[in-house]
Amino acid sequence: MLQGKIFRYIFFAFVLFSCVKSTITKTGFEMNFGSNSSGLSILTPVNDDSPVVLKGAITIREGALSVKLTNPDGVEVYAKVFEDQGFYEINEFYRMIQGSWKLSYKSLQGRGAISLHALN
Repeated sequence: MLQGKIFRYIFFAFVLFSCVKSTITKTGFEMNFGSNSSGLSILTPVNDDSPVVLKGAITIREGALSVKLTNPDGVEVYAKVFEDQGFYEINEFYRMIQGSWKLSYKSLQGRGAISLHALN
């Protein structure tokens, strides 16, 4: 009898939580970068009601770093080259468009740290 009740509760909880859709997706970088490094990360938004957010920080110790966020239509909505040594915070919002968003970086003989994410 007790096993039957436990099974029903576990089954009910499984059904309830399996129907819950994740509303936040995140992609990006959390790392140090070197002079010849580059990266590409893809975000496929799931929440039509929320904007795409580009959020994070970059530290340049030497050289430069290029960062781009490209929407599904192929438009670079954010494109910046960080050339001066220092700490930079990024907090940008973009109208959500269905499809794959591309977040990329390329070191231009730079060294530093990148903690940058595209969120929906």
